[in-house]
Amino acid sequence: MTCTNCHGGMADVANPARRPWIDEPRCGNCHGPQYAEEPGKLYRNSVGHGGLYCEACHGSPHAILPSTQPNDNIQNIALQGHAGTLSDCRVCHGQVPAGPGPHGLRPNVSPTPTPTAAATASATPTRRPTETREPTRTPRPTRTPAPTAQRREFELKGQVEARPAGRIGWWRIAGQDVRTDASTRFDESNGPAVVGAFVQVKGYILSDGTRLATRIKVERSDDQEVKIKFRGVIQSLPATGLIGQWQVGGRTVLVTASTRLEGRPADYAVGVMVKVYAIQGANGVITAQEIELEQNGD
Repeated sequence: MTCTNCHGGMADVANPARRPWIDEPRCGNCHGPQYAEEPGKLYRNSVGHGGLYCEACHGSPHAILPSTQPNDNIQNIALQGHAGTLSDCRVCHGQVPAGPGPHGLRPNVSPTPTPTAAATASATPTRRPTETREPTRTPRPTRTPAPTAQRREFELKGQVEARPAGRIGWWRIAGQDVRTDASTRFDESNGPAVVGAFVQVKGYILSDGTRLATRIKVERSDDQEVKIKFRGVIQSLPATGLIGQWQVGGRTVLVTASTRLEGRPADYAVGVMVKVYAIQGANGVITAQEIELEQNGD
């Protein structure tokens, strides 16, 4: 796609009857009402499945997926193992839920075939027993190495925002969904891993994008300030100016007078992709030290 596919030619953009920021491209014009934005709202402000912004699965307005720019695909490759629109239900739900998903679509998931016993087995000829002069030692069984899965290690620190009733299940830690299983080790020597506790998580990312924790450790109170960095789309800004609370990629970020902002203040608007360098305190507050623009696939 090119710019003119959505915006038209120069004459269309310069048309004096056109209302800036109102007469914008509409998804439903090409894809039909099933894929249209909310009435009276732009794509970047519209929400759908479960109250998610359309951008969460489809990307920001000028990086709608699938994209030829590698940086536009980083998030979804990490989540589901491949580029393109976020289409794997298990990234958020942990399993494929029953019923239709976004836009009424149903996931195309084939059931895993049940292995069956072989119908026939070829008979092995019986060899004449040979005389054994001394007992044969039975070799010690060797451990079969576990199959190597495609995975990348990850580590994060932050507050526990949500957790299952027990230890096994889906956790929400520092704005990220993390899954635990029976092999996950817990270090609660500094206190229980309750909602609000500050923890360190280590694990690996499965091929489907699931973050599987191998270890969760509750941090000491003097270890609860940590530097973090992340990318995300600006979802909201203060009513006046840029100092105050921003919403970036689903996280609340505090911007202060000492926060370094790359570029011009006018460059920062809802829908712009940015990279945030911040400090997350023991209370979970994320204070931005520096914010960079991530436009045009930079």
